[in-house]
Amino acid sequence: MPEIGGLEITDSAIHFLKIKKDSLQRASLRLPPGIIEGGKVKDGQVANLTSALKQVHAQISADAKRVVNVVLSLPDSNTYIQSFNVPKVAETGLAEAAELNLRMISPIPIEASYYGWQKVGETETGGGSLEILGAFMPSANIDQIVTALHGAGFGIAAVEFAALSLVRHLRYLKAISNTSAYLVIHLIPEGLDFVVIKNNNLYFNYFYQWNLIQADNRSISLENLKDAVQSETAKVLNFYLGHWGSQIKNIIVVAPVLREEIKAFIGEKFSSIQLETLDTKDVSVVTGAVLRGKISRADDTDISLTSESAANIFEQEQALRFTSIWRNVLFAVGGFILIIFAITDIYLTKAADNLTKDIDPTNTNQSGIQEVIRLEDKAKDFNRLVGFVSQARNSSQKFSPLLYYLDQLALDRVSFDRIYLQSLLRPVVVSGTAPSENTIVDFKRKLEAQPQLDEVELPLSSIIARSNGQLGFDISFLIKSLSFPAQIPAEEIKAQDDKKQDETTVSQELVNVSEALKVEKPAVQGPLIVFGKLNFKSISEPVTLEVTALDEDTAYLFRDKLNQSSHFKDVEIITGFSKLSDGRVKFQIRFTVIL
Repeated sequence: MPEIGGLEITDSAIHFLKIKKDSLQRASLRLPPGIIEGGKVKDGQVANLTSALKQVHAQISADAKRVVNVVLSLPDSNTYIQSFNVPKVAETGLAEAAELNLRMISPIPIEASYYGWQKVGETETGGGSLEILGAFMPSANIDQIVTALHGAGFGIAAVEFAALSLVRHLRYLKAISNTSAYLVIHLIPEGLDFVVIKNNNLYFNYFYQWNLIQADNRSISLENLKDAVQSETAKVLNFYLGHWGSQIKNIIVVAPVLREEIKAFIGEKFSSIQLETLDTKDVSVVTGAVLRGKISRADDTDISLTSESAANIFEQEQALRFTSIWRNVLFAVGGFILIIFAITDIYLTKAADNLTKDIDPTNTNQSGIQEVIRLEDKAKDFNRLVGFVSQARNSSQKFSPLLYYLDQLALDRVSFDRIYLQSLLRPVVVSGTAPSENTIVDFKRKLEAQPQLDEVELPLSSIIARSNGQLGFDISFLIKSLSFPAQIPAEEIKAQDDKKQDETTVSQELVNVSEALKVEKPAVQGPLIVFGKLNFKSISEPVTLEVTALDEDTAYLFRDKLNQSSHFKDVEIITGFSKLSDGRVKFQIRFTVIL
């Protein structure tokens, strides 16, 4: 597991923290004004940010080429978060359902943002539903910061926002529990950050800048601060009451200064609320980020606002580091064996020379001759063993073409956890994960179609649902030949790309139809349609979709809109309506796609 630290970047400073065995490694730097404002890198300031990050890197390591891996935490001011529900029956296809809903609720163009989601809770009423938290951040700003980080020698394991890091540290300190709702008021140099916590998870945050309090004044008076804290706290409490139907009874103030003053302001207006204060020395954003770094990458399911390329760069760096370690081990072992061979050869050569000198040709006895013959036999045996070692090395099989070809067959639909390979005479066992059973079965068929492989087996008992919504599986096969091609056939790659493109197009067209419903019912607040699991194989086969609608009338209206669309035909509702606790209805619909 790679060592990963936490890195927090704000408008005014950079903070780094890394947990070692029994100590903490810290580094920090105050940023000059004008490099970052409002959480965004100013035009032409990427080079200055890179220079500042290099100074932080120098505090961490004297080796400028050493890659320092971090979980990056950015300000909340550019982050948009929103929670939504999906049916619990959609958990096996949770990624597809979350993706569809994120496209619908995105407050900014989805193509110009990085977004992610995580499960924050679930309810059992009305058949059950899953609570999902989605987050969005403009991609241009993140790309500039990532560019500066890579230029300064940092590797990025994940990108998150300050509120998510802060909640993780509070949860680690057990300052919050899953039985109560909390409002955390975080005092930072840029303003007031209001964070709502429920079920031990982040549900909502609201950032209030100092310049809204300061107005035209050069400083902020205590009276102005009081008015802002009381009014903005009331807004957040009213929002929570209207959205979740209950009142927050716990407020935590996290601040370096003015903790008691803010506590008094809140207590004066909200006397029934329990108040607590914490110093930023005891709870911080950068500590929450480093706690995420202690989680293995495979088990980390929290929101990460980063591009696929940034994640791939991190994986490549870890692969190169792993390869470098084993390369050094092999060189060391090989060098040790060569030294042993050299010492043995010198010893036997000297022994043979000494025996030759000691033997007198005119006075040769039988015992001396036998000793020489015995030593010669030992030397021959040794040379024969050396020959066996050389022959074994030359006859070793190269399995890298198999591993490379498996990765190409999997594309980005199947991920490998473990590949157990002993020899060509024993089965190869592959353990991995995939988003659905169809993906696993398709991968098995691809393996069966390869002439180099035989006896491909997929035990159904090995397919197990995992906590992150993926399916784990084990598959085994025998290797008949290692003559794998350099790459998989172009038609296979094209078929996979076409399927992915078709699936994305279908999702977008469904979103377009659901958006058209809003014209029919403009007075309705909240989503008319929420998508669940989408079962899509190809455009030549019928597609089934799990849906929850505002009511039965909306469900039939959605069906009619699909029929009127030029991209769908043969639309029919194939199940009855089931009533949910909030009055919505759940059903399945089937249709044929026309692209």
